[in-house]
Amino acid sequence: MAAVALLLAAPTWAHAEANEFKSAQDMVTRYQQGGDILLLRVYIKGITDGFSVSNASLASSSHQPLFCPPNTLGLVDAQYVAILDSFLKKTPNVGNFAPGAVLLFALQDQFPCAK
Repeated sequence: MAAVALLLAAPTWAHAEANEFKSAQDMVTRYQQGGDILLLRVYIKGITDGFSVSNASLASSSHQPLFCPPNTLGLVDAQYVAILDSFLKKTPNVGNFAPGAVLLFALQDQFPCAK
């Protein structure tokens, strides 16, 4: 019974705490320092699952996807953070923007689609 209560409370906790990630740079720094790692992993998973659903929806309607990773590539949270960190080093002026938006730009930079 306690496990069920914990599972029901987890999404609320994750949503409330996720607001603590004020910027893309803050998220990368906290991930690299190992702080709030479970929350960060859930937050990244939510963002990237949303990107995957969007890409699938765009592809099914013959539209250009948001970004085009190789079909055989499966990314995990550490790889997303590495891509984001690399992008922030190239474009530090976006470090204070929302993590999800900057991650999308980073993925578009890393995996551009053929025109």
